[in-house]
Amino acid sequence: MEGSFLVRQTYEDEITYNLITAAVEVLQIPADAILELFGKTFFEFCQDSGYDKILQVLGATPRDFLQTVASKLHNTEVKVEILKTKQECDHVHPATFCRVFPFHLMFDRELNIIQAGRTVSRLLPRVTKAGCKITDVLDTVRPHLEMTFANVLAHINTVYVLKTKPEEMTVTDPHEEIASLRSNAVHS
Repeated sequence: MEGSFLVRQTYEDEITYNLITAAVEVLQIPADAILELFGKTFFEFCQDSGYDKILQVLGATPRDFLQTVASKLHNTEVKVEILKTKQECDHVHPATFCRVFPFHLMFDRELNIIQAGRTVSRLLPRVTKAGCKITDVLDTVRPHLEMTFANVLAHINTVYVLKTKPEEMTVTDPHEEIASLRSNAVHS
């Protein structure tokens, strides 16, 4: 298969580096940005393929995971230092949260959106208006259930795939009329 790549095929590192070098030249994007996107895409592939459960064996916490990966894959040690515990830091400023999680949506028991990440707010301006419900702007693709707060709580560990309603997107490229979001529900 000349010029084609298979999903479950192992390729030599040299091929990957050659692809990145070509992408840097053609796209005029720094290699580190391409590698970061590659890592993000690979992580999503692992999640979609069910490998995320296997990856959890590498560490129960982010610290354990990073230390195990550094040790096993890179034959080095990393020191992960906790600057503040959850108990010492009782909150995160909403602006910081929106910057760190640009694709998040926070909603109340009536499904009213009470906070949205920067990117979601830019793509779906309606989410910033009072009284906008998550069901006003997004349809549930997966899991196949009605979007209610009770259903979200009952399926808290489920990966949700949400699709924007076509009339809600603010884009200039006609090929980007619908966005798909993949997320997990978190309740506190």
